[in-house]
Amino acid sequence: MAGALLFRLAVLTALHILIALVFLKGFLLTRVELPHTSSCTDVPCHSSPAFSKAVVLIVDALRYDFVCDERSSAATYRGRFPKTLGLVGTAGDAAVVARFVADTPTITMSRLKALLTGGLPTFLDVGESFSASALTEDNLLQQLQGQGKRMVVMGDDTWMQLAKDAFTEAYPFPSFNVNDLHTVDDGVWEHLLPLLAQPDSWDVLIGHYLGVDHAGHTYGVMSRQMEAKLDQMDSQVSHVIESLAAQAGPGGPYADALLLVLSDHGQTLGGDHGGGTPDETDSVLMAVSLRNMHHAVQSQAAQRPAGAVAGGAAASSTSSSQQQQEQQQQQQHCSAHLEAGR
Repeated sequence: MAGALLFRLAVLTALHILIALVFLKGFLLTRVELPHTSSCTDVPCHSSPAFSKAVVLIVDALRYDFVCDERSSAATYRGRFPKTLGLVGTAGDAAVVARFVADTPTITMSRLKALLTGGLPTFLDVGESFSASALTEDNLLQQLQGQGKRMVVMGDDTWMQLAKDAFTEAYPFPSFNVNDLHTVDDGVWEHLLPLLAQPDSWDVLIGHYLGVDHAGHTYGVMSRQMEAKLDQMDSQVSHVIESLAAQAGPGGPYADALLLVLSDHGQTLGGDHGGGTPDETDSVLMAVSLRNMHHAVQSQAAQRPAGAVAGGAAASSTSSSQQQQEQQQQQQHCSAHLEAGR
C-alpha cells in the first residue's frame, strides 16, 4: 500500500516538473541573435529610397482610441487629436492612420528593440527594463549609419542604452520618474523646433515623448492630467505637420520627407502595460507624405469659397456645418484605415 502511494506521488511529481519545463520553454523564449549584417554586396539593392528625410515622433503608451475613437462623456480620453486628424483628413491618400498592434511584452525597451531589429521580443527582456543592453544584432539604426545618415534623437534615454553611438546629436532625459509628466516632453519640444528649422543638419530626427505614459501610471487614463497631456500632444503633433507641410513644396527642404507618428504600446485604464490585453497592445501608427500633403492642402485652399477666406457673414453662418463635416471626415479617415494596421 505504501509502495503504491509513493509511486503515485512520484508520478505526479514527475508530471508537475514536466509541465513546468514545457511552460518555461514555451513562455520564456530565448532570442537567437544572428551575427550577420545585411549589405548590398550580399544581396543586390535595386530600389531607391522614396524619401530622403524622416521625422519620427514616438508618443509612448498612446492608444489608438486616444486618437481616433469618438469622444463621449464617459470616455473623455478618446478622440483627443482633433487638430491632427483635421490635417490628416484633408490630406487624402497623402496620410494614413492605422491601428498598430504591439507584440508582448508591452514595455518600451522591448518594443524599441522589436521596431529596430524586426525581431520578436520575449518576456526575458523584462529583466532589462531598467538597464537595457546595447543592440548587437543588425538593426535599422546601424543600417542608416552605414549609409552615412545623420541621426538625432531626443527624449526617452532608453535610446542611449540601445545605440548611443548611432547618433550625431542626442538630447536624452531621465525616463523612470513617472510622477514627472513634463520634463521629457518639454525637452523634446525645446530641441525639436530648432532642429526642424535646420533641416540640413540631419537626415533622421527622432523625438520620444513620455508624458502620456507617465500620466497613465500616476493618475490613470480617465484623469484630467491625461486629458491635458493628450491635448498637448495633439497641439504639438499638428504644429509639426503644418510646419513641415508648408515647407514641402517643390524645392522645399521637406519635399522628400516622411513624417511618422507612432506609439510603442498602449496602456490599461489604470495606466499599466507589459501584458497582452487589447488595451496594452493597441497602438497607433500615422504616416504622412509631406510632399503629397502640401499639394493636398494647397488644392483645398484654392477650392475654398471666397466668403470663407474673407471671414464674412457667409463663412460665419456656415461655420457650424463645416465643423460637423470636418469631424465626420476625421472619423471616416480613421475608419477607412482601421484595417491597415491589423
